[in-house]
Amino acid sequence: LVQKHRGKDFDQRLADNEREWRAFLDTIQVETPDKALDAMVNHWLPYQSLACRIRARSAFYQASGAFGFRDQLQDTLALL
Repeated sequence: LVQKHRGKDFDQRLADNEREWRAFLDTIQVETPDKALDAMVNHWLPYQSLACRIRARSAFYQASGAFGFRDQLQDTLALL
């Protein structure tokens, strides 16, 4: 693992990571009079859905990492 990543340009990898997240998080944009709601819907809900449930396979109520098929399906509804 170390050999694979040694010599990689950290700044480039960070920029690539930020670009991936931005491409995902910028897909949904709503505007309401409530800026806090906009931030939640446009940024935090998609982030939590992808980062916590899909990539980490964890959630607040499943800290052990266990997950079920129905749970995964239900959680992906937030991405639709």
